[in-house]
Amino acid sequence: MLNNGILALAAAAFAVPCCQTAERKPPEMSSMQNAQPAAMSATAQDCDLRVAIQASPTSLLLGYEFRNRSNKTAFVFNVVHRVGPSGGPEADANLVYVEPSGGSVILGKKIIPVPRRMRVEKPDVPYVTRVEPGQAIVEKINLMLPLRIFTPYDEPAPTALSEAAVYFELGFFLAPDPSVAEQAGAYLVVDPFPAEKQVILRAGPLGRFPIQPAQR
Repeated sequence: MLNNGILALAAAAFAVPCCQTAERKPPEMSSMQNAQPAAMSATAQDCDLRVAIQASPTSLLLGYEFRNRSNKTAFVFNVVHRVGPSGGPEADANLVYVEPSGGSVILGKKIIPVPRRMRVEKPDVPYVTRVEPGQAIVEKINLMLPLRIFTPYDEPAPTALSEAAVYFELGFFLAPDPSVAEQAGAYLVVDPFPAEKQVILRAGPLGRFPIQPAQR
């Protein structure tokens, strides 16, 4: 049974289509503090991230709220995509980067820098969600356990990593001019965008979870 914290986040995500920027009543902090483990939060540039999770032996449900308290428009890099059957980008609300980082793993909705030793024709940049001043977005992510390493670049997972502490990172930036985002089908994109210019909100550790062994 889901605890009160994740219920509040998940209920908001079910009630309103993912990534809309309409104002939502935030989850009660007292309820979020009962999450498994305790609710986690981060703040930067007058923007807040709050996270709660619910885990079972086979799955991980993560709910988060991003709130823009600044006086500028925020763009959040939260619509991760991969190459679909047609050869074009295909987005999925449950798609999240699963990135090894030392002895930990990061669940990321952000721009991942191109590895130094790799050359690519074009860096991978997730689609963005626009969040106006005073507004917030709520999203839920359903992941299967064990977690499978996934990044936009073909980097091998550490072979010895069978279980790890897991964190969640969300990338965003405050736009001096909201017109920097362009329409790309049903989504908004700000591309190119230097990875080092994004602001990253980090929450965790969420707990320790199993990692699928690297494929040889």
